Amino acid sequence: MPQPSSWSKYPVSLKHTLIFMLVAASFVVVMLMNFYLNNTVEDIFSTLNADLLQTNNALATHKIGMYLNMPAQAGTRIENRFEDNARYPADKVQKELRRLMRDNVMEGVHLSQISYATETGSYVGYSRDTATGALHLIKNRPSEAGFDLLTYAGKKPDSAILRQDKGYDVLSQPWFMQARTMRTPFWNASMVHSALNSGPVMTFRQPIIDASGAFRGVVSVDIQQQTLSQFLRKMKRGNLDTLFLVNRSGNLVAASGDIPPTVLSLAQHLLHSESAQVDVGKTPVDTGNGKLMLISDVTDEAHLLPLSLVIISPGNYLRSLIAHYSWRNTLGLVAVVTGVLICVIFLLLQLTGPLEEIIHRVYQLGTPHWTRLARGKMFPEIAELATELDKKSESMTALLEANRNQLETDKETGLPTLAGLVNNADIYAQRNMLALLHLSNHSSLSNLLGPEAGLGLVRFVLAQLNAIFPEGMLVARVRSDKLLLIFPPVAGMQQAEVVMSKLQEMLSSSMTASTDAGFILTGHAGCVMENITPQRLDALLLNAGIALHDARKQTSDNHVLMFTQQMYNDGLNRTVMHEQLIHALERNEFSLVMQPIIGLDDSFQCREGECLVRWHSEVLGFVSPDKFIGLAEDTGLIIPLGRWIIENACQELARFIARGAPENFKLHINVSPLELGQANFVAGLAECLKYHRLRPENICIEITETVLMNDKHVALGQLTELRNMGISVALDDFGSGYSSLSYLHMLPFDQLKIDRDFVKDILLNSRSESVIASVLDLARRFKTPLVAEGIETPEMGDKLRAMGCELAQGYFYGRPQAFDSWPVADGEFRLTP
Repeated sequence: MPQPSSWSKYPVSLKHTLIFMLVAASFVVVMLMNFYLNNTVEDIFSTLNADLLQTNNALATHKIGMYLNMPAQAGTRIENRFEDNARYPADKVQKELRRLMRDNVMEGVHLSQISYATETGSYVGYSRDTATGALHLIKNRPSEAGFDLLTYAGKKPDSAILRQDKGYDVLSQPWFMQARTMRTPFWNASMVHSALNSGPVMTFRQPIIDASGAFRGVVSVDIQQQTLSQFLRKMKRGNLDTLFLVNRSGNLVAASGDIPPTVLSLAQHLLHSESAQVDVGKTPVDTGNGKLMLISDVTDEAHLLPLSLVIISPGNYLRSLIAHYSWRNTLGLVAVVTGVLICVIFLLLQLTGPLEEIIHRVYQLGTPHWTRLARGKMFPEIAELATELDKKSESMTALLEANRNQLETDKETGLPTLAGLVNNADIYAQRNMLALLHLSNHSSLSNLLGPEAGLGLVRFVLAQLNAIFPEGMLVARVRSDKLLLIFPPVAGMQQAEVVMSKLQEMLSSSMTASTDAGFILTGHAGCVMENITPQRLDALLLNAGIALHDARKQTSDNHVLMFTQQMYNDGLNRTVMHEQLIHALERNEFSLVMQPIIGLDDSFQCREGECLVRWHSEVLGFVSPDKFIGLAEDTGLIIPLGRWIIENACQELARFIARGAPENFKLHINVSPLELGQANFVAGLAECLKYHRLRPENICIEITETVLMNDKHVALGQLTELRNMGISVALDDFGSGYSSLSYLHMLPFDQLKIDRDFVKDILLNSRSESVIASVLDLARRFKTPLVAEGIETPEMGDKLRAMGCELAQGYFYGRPQAFDSWPVADGEFRLTP
């Protein structure tokens, strides 16, 4: 039994002492604060806060008015050009519009869009991309439908076309007819411009009247509500104020941030309620939650766009500033806090002294090295803690000693565990070979027949090992289904190969040797040959695990492999590649190419192509898809990579068609089983097609038989839904798997792609020709076209065409290239091999 501690205790506990001191100090602080922060200070604060709010309101109203005048100033500038020159050239108008978009800026915020429509129906303008700030030319041109409105990717008409609105007649637009009739400026509020889908805008219309009084057209200047919100955010004072604009109907126009519905409702009520007495721009209104609201009118110089500015400001943010001017309050608080700190520091010193000594010795808890604390005073709680730690140390020492054998010995077999084997000095007695043996079917036996079946398998293996290998071999059970074998000293690699062959023979013979429970053994082993030392043991176990991993990857069971440096290098390379693959999307290291699929008639028309991904790593250089696609599927990174491929493939296809490719061009996209198994895969693909204005018939999903290896019901459901949408499905690498025919009747598909391994020998191997003929006959019976991959010579193409193959793909017709490298025009894509 432990002896009572020799520490003497204070009469008052630490808890009660701290509570009393904190309560006393809090009471003094509260009384002092109440004495100095009286009603006079609160009144001064309220007055100053209201005055500052009015000042900020006046400044904000002035800036917003100036910003709303920017469209009118731009329109006036154009009109002045026509007053000086009644026939102001169109190219100079276009330059002037671009100059206005560049120069008209306030608080770092530019105009959103400006355009000029003439009395003859021509239209030219510029729109600003809100994300990048880039300018886009907008211009109409004659067409069969009258005029088409084109939105370009750049500032000049030789750039790519982003959008085409057919049949856009300027003269029939309501705003144009209104401008020609009124001949005075006006605003169109909360409309949506069709050029770049930039969201609601407010548009200022300036009719252009030349010096003779003739109507020459309309200048339109847009202010996006999103841009106006950005302007309001730039005028905020940090996080103190919230600003928003509402129109005369009370609808929200722009805001510097999220506006709570209750605040918006209060502003609408104050603006429209006859009973609410609001002194506009002068008297703040208490919102009821500690904030002030100030409403003021704001408009442009011509008073054509009446709006109301609402500023929400905290009602108490000057309190800390007022407190700094009271020296008596400061001195009182400093005196109180100093006294409290002195008391707390004294108590902490009395508390931390014995605690620090306990902490310094706590690593000895449960060991014979544990010692008692020295004599001295301490609080009762610390004294009780020291006594209890003494008791726990003695009980833990006894418990650890009693359980040592259980930790180092497997209770089911009596074998040492890994911990027990490490403590056995015999394993370091000139031994130089070990093996990790994995019993592959242990888990399935235990799950199906119970734990006794798994234990019977282990005992069966131990009996086999004792019969085959001589005395002196050490065996440890490192896991329920894994054994560690440490062999007697081995003279060289030749003797090591003998040991491995015996182990291989044991596994192979066990395939036919029934145990008492009526089951057989399947397993793998990884071996390492190196001197076993305490310093290298962990590394040797790791290397044995690597060899075991490679053995388990073999196509058949019961493999025994010796660890090699190449295995370690391969694993290290996969680790490095995986690290780079994680960041490859962020670094924009992937790109897409397309390889055409042509018809084997004499026209060489190309209406299909396969999309392929390329990876140019800034660390690894060019990485072949054969290396990183499998790694991405093993690690799950194929899901974000596949999502990126689909999104960018649809974007490239839309540009390809817009550049002149056939509108019915079909792009093949490879999809892995992991992607297809995602619940949102079909919806995401449909959304991507809709966004890029593509038809389902423009996409063909390429799959392999591996889609049925996981949840085939999910895969079949997804494929059926895709085909119902109109998206085609192609079976890729047909014939390469051992079960191709077994799954063919299950999968819904529209096209077969025969594996290139059969095609490459078609001119030399009659068996390859027979296989292709059989697959062609199978495709005809399924009424689906067949694509032959890997065509590299004209003779191969001629042979396949003679056999009845309709489609082909290969280097002879074209190597994979970027989409914009393929020549297309007028809806045709024709190749000349």
